[in-house]
Amino acid sequence: MLRLGMFLVPLLLWGCEASTGVGNNAQPSALTVGHVVPDVTLTGLDGSKTTLAAYRGKLVVLNTWATWCPPCRREMPSLERLSKALDAGHFAVLGVSVDEHELGVREYLNDKAVTFAAFIDKDLKVVHDTLGIKIYPTTLLIAPNGTLIGVMVGPRDWDSPAMIRLLENAWQGTPVNVDAIPVSRF
Repeated sequence: MLRLGMFLVPLLLWGCEASTGVGNNAQPSALTVGHVVPDVTLTGLDGSKTTLAAYRGKLVVLNTWATWCPPCRREMPSLERLSKALDAGHFAVLGVSVDEHELGVREYLNDKAVTFAAFIDKDLKVVHDTLGIKIYPTTLLIAPNGTLIGVMVGPRDWDSPAMIRLLENAWQGTPVNVDAIPVSRF
């Protein structure tokens, strides 16, 4: 809690903003549901490059996060369990960190035994400039054809039965309501 005068303000209830630490009023993404997500180039923690188009044919759960963001850190084990629960032939869970250094990201992911595809966007060209994301965690749900089908701001219980059902329905082409999955308080 942050004390401002006589008021206690909940800090980091569900999201971190890049510049201030909180961000409930910011626009979650510059992207529009129903439009194709730009084919960005993602940089692996080892410096390797891959494009988002390399995941076409799969439903992509693209999570943007940072090691300095407590809600991001709390939801990471849930994302790992989700990646294990889904059919890798139909789904891809991707994490894009906005940290400045690979080492801290790598250490955190190793500590939490995270094995899904991990990328880093040190200069924020992909996450901020192209995708317009400034609140963490924000997760994009991208259909197999590259169309954005949902934007989820804040941490979620990614391996819950309701979430898995939502993602499986999305894979089958059923319209999904991402607002039906509440922000998690972990």
